Amino acid sequence: MVRHLSAAAIVTCMLLLGACSGGGDANDASTVSPTAVAAPPARTPTVIDDQLEALEKAKAVQATLDAAEAERRRKLDEAGG
Repeated sequence: MVRHLSAAAIVTCMLLLGACSGGGDANDASTVSPTAVAAPPARTPTVIDDQLEALEKAKAVQATLDAAEAERRRKLDEAGG
């Protein structure tokens, strides 16, 4: 009796696993085109956005100052200084 129940339980589990093993339904990842993937959600504003913007501006100003310094040094070297 126990042997029949064990065999029936194994067969039932195999059938359930077989039914759940993706038989090619429409939501299968292999059938979804790459362009159909949803875009990431829009970026939400945070508390530090103003500070990040100021930091980017400061980096741009520093780059301008570095370029001006390099130009000044080049002219000074050309003048023989």
